[in-house]
Amino acid sequence: MGNASTATRVVTYNVQRWKRLDAIVETLVQTSPDVLCLHEVCATTAPDALDRVADACGMANAHFFGHVREGRYGNAILTRRPSTLEAEWRLAGGSTIGGVAMSGTHRIVRGALVVALDSGVHVACTHLDHISEDERRTQARGS
Repeated sequence: MGNASTATRVVTYNVQRWKRLDAIVETLVQTSPDVLCLHEVCATTAPDALDRVADACGMANAHFFGHVREGRYGNAILTRRPSTLEAEWRLAGGSTIGGVAMSGTHRIVRGALVVALDSGVHVACTHLDHISEDERRTQARGS
């Protein structure tokens, strides 16, 4: 008899504020993840989306860190096996965007979420700055 696999399938996916929720759920189910790291999770546009993904993918735990928009927008980690929240961080840096069309400027705030799996492995989920390589370096350094 062979050894049971100890591999853990980790999938990372930018859900883009759940713009195409049905397609996202279908795609994620097909990946058969053990751990899902999700970016641009918006609890305003689709309040039940995380529960829907968790149910469809057989996930036992859902951890969400809403680091902007009054706690309603951020990153999530869903896990098939038991897991516990370890840390939530607001990252340094962030590009400034905006102008007249956006009624001013604002800094793109980023966050990181860390959970511990029951195997002892730690998983971190973040979505670094998409505009500036220098800002990504700042965010990755943590200062």
